[in-house]
Amino acid sequence: MEIKKYTGYFSVKSKGITATTALRTKIPLKRLANLPKTEYNPIENPFLVMKFRKWIHRINVLIFSNGNLILIGAKNLSECHAVLEDILEILKSEKIQIKSQPKIVIQNISN
Repeated sequence: MEIKKYTGYFSVKSKGITATTALRTKIPLKRLANLPKTEYNPIENPFLVMKFRKWIHRINVLIFSNGNLILIGAKNLSECHAVLEDILEILKSEKIQIKSQPKIVIQNISN
């Protein structure tokens, strides 16, 4: 892992970030399962997988019915925020209300 310090901030070069967040609302996974780029098999997994390919690499988001999300494959925190904003827009278009702005917590950085 390469860490550079500049103007009080640290830059981390990584192969992938795993991050979590909580939306603090129930998510109807069956309703989201019909959206493009989603996979949902409730018999095998208690979550829905939503796939994003905004950059060269792919970011997968595991969405649980209790509102917890796991973001896998982002290269930096700004990509995590961009994907979270996309998810919030999708939920808003599906008439699912989010009560507060979720906070992203980085759980792992692989290099």
